[in-house]
Amino acid sequence: MERPGNKTDLQRFLGMINYLARYIPDLSTRTMPLRKLLDQKVLWMWNNEQELKELVSSEPVLKFYDPNKPIKISTDANRSGLGAVLQQLHGENWLPVAYASRSVTDCESRYATIELETLGMTFSCERFHQYIYGQEFEIETDHKPLVSIFKKSLIDSPPRIQRLRLRLQKYDFKLSYVPGKWMHTPDALSRAPLKLASKSDHHIEAHVDGIIAVLQVTDEKLKEIKEETQKDKTMISLQNTIMQGWPNERSNTSNELHAYWNIRDELSVHQGLILKGSKIVIPKKMRKEILIKIHAGHQGREKCKQRARQVVFWPGINSDIDNMVESCETCQHHQHNHQKEPLKTYPVPTRPWQVVGTDLCEINKKEYLVIVDAYSSYPEVIPLSSQSSKAVIKGMKVTFARHGIPDIVHSDNGPCYSSQEFADFKTKWGFKHVTSSPHFPSSNGLVEKAVQTVKNIISKSIESGADPYLGLLAYRSTPLDNHKSPAELLMGRTLKTDLPVVENQLNVKDSKAVVAWKTKKKEIQKAYHDREAKPLPPLKQGENLRPKEVDVGRKGHGERKDCTSFVHSGNQGQSSIQTKQETIEKNYLGSRRRK
Repeated sequence: MERPGNKTDLQRFLGMINYLARYIPDLSTRTMPLRKLLDQKVLWMWNNEQELKELVSSEPVLKFYDPNKPIKISTDANRSGLGAVLQQLHGENWLPVAYASRSVTDCESRYATIELETLGMTFSCERFHQYIYGQEFEIETDHKPLVSIFKKSLIDSPPRIQRLRLRLQKYDFKLSYVPGKWMHTPDALSRAPLKLASKSDHHIEAHVDGIIAVLQVTDEKLKEIKEETQKDKTMISLQNTIMQGWPNERSNTSNELHAYWNIRDELSVHQGLILKGSKIVIPKKMRKEILIKIHAGHQGREKCKQRARQVVFWPGINSDIDNMVESCETCQHHQHNHQKEPLKTYPVPTRPWQVVGTDLCEINKKEYLVIVDAYSSYPEVIPLSSQSSKAVIKGMKVTFARHGIPDIVHSDNGPCYSSQEFADFKTKWGFKHVTSSPHFPSSNGLVEKAVQTVKNIISKSIESGADPYLGLLAYRSTPLDNHKSPAELLMGRTLKTDLPVVENQLNVKDSKAVVAWKTKKKEIQKAYHDREAKPLPPLKQGENLRPKEVDVGRKGHGERKDCTSFVHSGNQGQSSIQTKQETIEKNYLGSRRRK
């Protein structure tokens, strides 16, 4: 810090001295010669009496560096210079270890405020490198937007800040905001810097120039954008605000700049261009022309937005792109006819087979009718002889006779469902028929997925040589997201498949009661039957018999199968299994007739 040259410089210097007053003994006596110089009647003279600089740069104020103590750097920047102080915690107080300051170059003096503050951070870290490298430390700044921009991705930062952040990546620091009224020392150092200029600013400018050079914009167009930027009142106001610094409150900015408030930390100025990160902010007069260029090739909305995000920006650009694509007659003329229709949703049924969906499908040149239960997702697959209403109705009757008549049947509006024959069937059987377009299967979402599933199961099974019915059985017995299979939801029981299963898993809730009921019923039937019945003598192996169905003259030979049945072999080589009850007589070889 250079010697004060006037009363303003002296006031700044005394402010810094007073901030460190508690560590300087007999300060009031020592500062009396300086305070006299502030009197308007006293002639300005600086001699040894006024030298106090060594008081704040030696013991007990300035401390030796201790690698075991916490480190903090306070930094500040303005258009005059950069200032920083390295401090360490001694007890409860932060005491200075080293000071640093330098002037800014002519190029740096034209930086935006946030860029200057970042430059001050970079300068302080590089100046105190031997103290902080490999250490965790804190950096204090009085520029609040700087804290938020360091939380964003590097690519979202303005080009100059990108370059400076790259230089800071080797340091492990935490950035915090401190109001400027508590930053006396770095503020004083930045306003009265040593006349030492940096030689590194050309690297930063080269980085910014490199980013602009790779943008897909010609030199002539860049020149035109610069000229229009200087003519646009909003762009001029925005440029001045970026350079001078944004106010603390959005309400303190002009109305035309409100749209830029949320991205203020990403804005910068370079050679007459306003940049948002690495994208050029386009003045209002040129936006329509840029929109036409963005839509070259008549790409869709998302592609246009992706293209725009690379190079240009203005508030509301996404909305402008949407409106441009929607109003483009060429795009509307070539728009696909098969625009997706919103998927229809229906109330969830409260019981099995209350609502079903049905559709036709062709697999390996064979026609099938698919009926799926909306409650359980259980599919029924019925082979058809044709796609006629008669064949479809027959398949539905067979299925409804098995599971019951549903309340509602969903289908497309195909010929087999829109015929008078199907309308009569609907009326006679008493269900409601709801249709959708046959050209948009997704609009009948209830059955669309089931049809695709059935197609996959059958076609893959046939291709691999497997049994398609085992494939359907596997699907029907596979648990859904609710851990219940379609079969369990529809029938209330687990289906037996070709996989090993514990017997009790196949039992239903009331199986014991049903078994007891069936057993009792069989006992009653047996008792009723046996009232007039008596057991027949057991058959002997090799005994000649005459079956009931065989002519009386045709003999046969009986081979006992078990105690109540036998295998009958005829003279001409035919054979059949007969029960003893079915034997009517034993002919002339020792016949006996059933009573």
